[in-house]
Amino acid sequence: VTHIGDGAIIGAGSVVTKNVPPFAIVAGNPARLIRYRFSFDLIKEIIDSSWWNLDIDDLRKQEGEFLKFQVDLNQPPIESVNAVQNVG
Repeated sequence: VTHIGDGAIIGAGSVVTKNVPPFAIVAGNPARLIRYRFSFDLIKEIIDSSWWNLDIDDLRKQEGEFLKFQVDLNQPPIESVNAVQNVG
């Protein structure tokens, strides 16, 4: 394993034997993809924002910009493994 993507969730006790894409949820032994946390469009927006690299004061100044990332929790999960290759 050489990369676990930003925002990925790894299930407790999982054995990760392959790279994990950004914002993926994986679990098991060996770990397998369960689903993605967000739509691929939203994943791309979050990655492009790189908000985690900003200073806390800059984050506060741009608060309105980050409100657009609010997620509709009723949205069905994204299941396609192949589509993530276009993200990040």
